[in-house]
Amino acid sequence: MKRKIIPDCDPEHGDVIAMITAGLSDDIELLGITTVAGNSYLENITKNALIILELAGIDIEIHPGQQDFLLKNQVVAHDIHGYSGLEGANLRKPSRASSKEVAVHFMAKMLEENKEAKFPCSCKNGQKKIYRPFEEKMT
Repeated sequence: MKRKIIPDCDPEHGDVIAMITAGLSDDIELLGITTVAGNSYLENITKNALIILELAGIDIEIHPGQQDFLLKNQVVAHDIHGYSGLEGANLRKPSRASSKEVAVHFMAKMLEENKEAKFPCSCKNGQKKIYRPFEEKMT
């Protein structure tokens, strides 16, 4: 049985590898991906997710989440990841838009419909702080 997951990430160099690995794995079923501001701004992060998944041939919805941190101010890592969050890569514009359904609504629906789903969080100040009822599913 495939492990069902909903990654919450801020796609920069490391998260991109994790997204592609999960998306191409025979052992994982991606229910969707949520993005959250982290190493760059939400608009850049969401665009990165769309482009990378498109280039990898992975057809999954991207649901944008939080731009603002709830517990502290965002520290953008321009010196490490560049302005885009994936600096160094000459990426085209995505051919599709992210979902209109925001991350927290998507997560609630998916976690209710898929009781065994897990929610790996790379950015601990994102949606995780909003969805306390599902905290036991967040790894």
